[in-house]
Amino acid sequence: MLGPGRLAPSRALPTLRLPAATAPALLVGRSRSCDLVLDEPTVSGTHAALMLFGGRWYVSDRGSTNGTCVNGRRVWGTVAVEPGDRLSFGLATFELAPPT
Repeated sequence: MLGPGRLAPSRALPTLRLPAATAPALLVGRSRSCDLVLDEPTVSGTHAALMLFGGRWYVSDRGSTNGTCVNGRRVWGTVAVEPGDRLSFGLATFELAPPT
């Protein structure tokens, strides 16, 4: 059974694998200086960050124009994420997967 705020997994979404604990941060955006570069017009230059803190992963929107969403809900500030969550940067949506 899925908990509150959790959506059923979708096989149609591309996977975004969380980084290994040796790389505890990942910048996402259109800028070539980001760790994950997304060629999508609705994604801001530096759109969001995924961060590992205290053994948990968090996503933080970096003031993007089109927002960051977790399981369909817009992120304001920093929120915890885990494998299986749907994470959207503008219109680019992924299903989070555990690190390898």
